[in-house]
Amino acid sequence: MTIYTYIKNLALSKYFRSALLCLVCIITAIQAIGLDEIANFIIFKTTSQRFLHHEDLYEYITYGIIYDRFFYPPQFALLFLPFVVLPIKVSIVLWLALGTFLFYKALEKLPLTNVQKTIIFFIVLIDLINSLQNLQTNALNTALVLFVFICLHNNKPVLAALCIAICLSIKIYPAAAGLLFFFYPNKLKFLVWSFLFTALLFLLPLLILPKEYYFSSLQNWVKAVTEDANDKFIHNSPSLVGINYTWFSKPLNHFYIQLTGLLLVFLPLLKIIKKQTDTNFVLLYLSFIMLFIVIFNHAAESPTYIIAITGAALWYVISTKNAINNVLLILLFVACILLPTDIYPSWLRKEYFMPLKIRVVPCLLIWIKLFYELLTYKVKTVYATE
Repeated sequence: MTIYTYIKNLALSKYFRSALLCLVCIITAIQAIGLDEIANFIIFKTTSQRFLHHEDLYEYITYGIIYDRFFYPPQFALLFLPFVVLPIKVSIVLWLALGTFLFYKALEKLPLTNVQKTIIFFIVLIDLINSLQNLQTNALNTALVLFVFICLHNNKPVLAALCIAICLSIKIYPAAAGLLFFFYPNKLKFLVWSFLFTALLFLLPLLILPKEYYFSSLQNWVKAVTEDANDKFIHNSPSLVGINYTWFSKPLNHFYIQLTGLLLVFLPLLKIIKKQTDTNFVLLYLSFIMLFIVIFNHAAESPTYIIAITGAALWYVISTKNAINNVLLILLFVACILLPTDIYPSWLRKEYFMPLKIRVVPCLLIWIKLFYELLTYKVKTVYATE
């Protein structure tokens, strides 16, 4: 057996990939705890503690040099409580393990070949590590988006609805994956259960909180999110919104940019009316949504790119392999995936790449290519959308 064959077989082994993720999870936890880079986790923990003591969830929190606040809905503070009662080091390990495990399981359950899953895994790995290092919810959000598709594809609309409800209890934007229900049967059942689960999670905190405090927290959340959407620092966002405010002397109101993106997301759904969809089309549309979630997001950050990179990787493995797609993949690696790493000199990243929002460019080009592929798609397999 040659070295190339050995490495190839090793990479294709799901046991190797799962072991590698376990190692990544352990190393990331040790690094975060050892270097005291746990500010995001402290924000989550502090907010959950405030939740129990009926304090304002959206007051700023200081930890080291970090001065930030909680932007999630109040019910997330309730869902995070299990990580509050345990010792902090144990909680950090479990928090990382949760995101890592769900991401891995979602990837493994996609209706793809083992080779395709392997390619996605290694394309996404760097951004997965980046997301885990920040102790945020992005790996979890990515997994939930994939699980919405997986559950709908396997005719489990109730579980898909639960995933949507959990998405809405963490961050609103991943719930865009709910648009996939248009491609599947049991549409009404999915919508009803989505409403019921969302309402249940919405009202769940009332079991332990006074209603006056809870509804006041909801108002404070809306205020915090609104202020964040109009914050002067959104020009730092590595998204089209950030490009709008840094590339142009007379930027547009970013709400018009986001509205345009949202309208474009709905256009490929016309293929359903024409009965021109199959499983491959739905996977492409899933990729389209995952890229949209990031490149049109005013609050996008570098760790958020795990969602977009997963979408781009999914697009690549199921699309036709041609020169354009190969060039776009290379550009994705060079100008997006590797951009936050030490491969590039720090001065180059901080003075040029980050201010110019270079990371979003490859994702935007792939999104445009995907849009074209969806609009010109020809059915390859029999697939029922009724």
